[in-house]
Amino acid sequence: MVDCRGFACVIVGVMVLGTAGVSRATHNTPVESEMPTIDAGAEVVHLRKNCPSTLANCFERIPHLLEWTWGIYGVISSPRHPDAQSPLTVRIGPGTFSTEEEDDDIWFCDAGTSGTTPRGHVAFMGSGRGITVLTGMASESHSIYIRDCDELSFHDLTISGLGCSDGGTAAACLGGPSGFLEKLGGVYWDGAGSSSWSNVDIVGYEHAAWIDLCDTAEGAGLHYFHGTKVQKRTNRVEAAFATQCGESWFYGGEITATNSGTGFGARSMVAVRAADDGQIQIFGSFVRALTRASDSYAFTENPQTTGTPRKTHGGLLAEDGGIIHMHGGIISSVSQNSSLNVNTFGALAVEGGFIHTPGTAYTQIPTGSGKAYRAVQQSTGSALVPFLWQSGSAPPAPNGQALNSVTGQDVFVEADCASSGCGSSGNETHMLIYNANCGSDPWFDVGVGKCRDGSSP
Repeated sequence: MVDCRGFACVIVGVMVLGTAGVSRATHNTPVESEMPTIDAGAEVVHLRKNCPSTLANCFERIPHLLEWTWGIYGVISSPRHPDAQSPLTVRIGPGTFSTEEEDDDIWFCDAGTSGTTPRGHVAFMGSGRGITVLTGMASESHSIYIRDCDELSFHDLTISGLGCSDGGTAAACLGGPSGFLEKLGGVYWDGAGSSSWSNVDIVGYEHAAWIDLCDTAEGAGLHYFHGTKVQKRTNRVEAAFATQCGESWFYGGEITATNSGTGFGARSMVAVRAADDGQIQIFGSFVRALTRASDSYAFTENPQTTGTPRKTHGGLLAEDGGIIHMHGGIISSVSQNSSLNVNTFGALAVEGGFIHTPGTAYTQIPTGSGKAYRAVQQSTGSALVPFLWQSGSAPPAPNGQALNSVTGQDVFVEADCASSGCGSSGNETHMLIYNANCGSDPWFDVGVGKCRDGSSP
């Protein structure tokens, strides 16, 4: 966006959060004479690929809908302007609908420049995820841009980062996926406001599927996600869900980052990233970073190195004051390509970042010479991530490598210990606690009061 808030246009931490702005879009600005006839105070309107003559208050283009709703192009004199006392419902039929904007200076909803005029209070009701698809143009960085809007809700639809590549007309956009490229992120939220997302797929390609940003004058947005999938697919290596100035509550959904790109520089691929004033609470959800068997990008840096790692692969990253709470669900950091050296991490807290994951399961599968770092905290970062491993005859060793974690956060019950300790076989069960001070065999045997290898921590 043109309004980059001082950081959206540059590399922040480990990933690109936005793109440089361009000139104001005039490419597909609505013409008043082409606007459909809509009741001025309609409480429910429709968006269809083809409006039947029997369906009143129906739009066939997103630009016409946005102009009638908020007057974002300044074409009509009296937009609807929904508010808390007079909200609007938009019922969207099957098909792919594009914002049609060639440049990225037109907002889907923008209250940041509207003065006292309310922006928001609209429910967008689709016909089903994958059935109703909202997208943008390939020259943008995200499909949907929103700034400071209140009480927006999205239901039963997909927001896709497949950007229209029509090169100058709306024909390919309106014609469907054959004219689309894997170019965009999903949703870019700037500033305050509030939203809810229910049974929605948000898919990003070259950019994050979800990102929220702001400055201190605006305040943070408040967002709720129910049964929603946030997916970052292919090309660029960055977060699926990136929060820098929002408060998000995520229930019963999925956040997944995958990558098949090469040559995009040394960046991390993570499912969830919280930085600065961003915070997210996740409940009963699946958080996954996945390198597939066909992928070709190796993640080789040790996430325990001082400073934010740039070539790592993992589930949760909190840095520079960002906060992540996760209760229940699974954090999965997995490589399926045995020919690549891939380090994986579950939770990484850096420079004041905070992560808390009680009652959450972890899956770690590195490949090649890669290692599993279930939990890492650097400098003033804090990872409070207690985990009980399955009992057995040897400590957990993903990919045959010793587990790496944070002292005191992992517990394992070894079932064949001798009375003198677990360095010898026997019939006793001993509780072992991860302790990095125990060296290459980093487990402290509580039963005998010394490290598993017999040394002192």
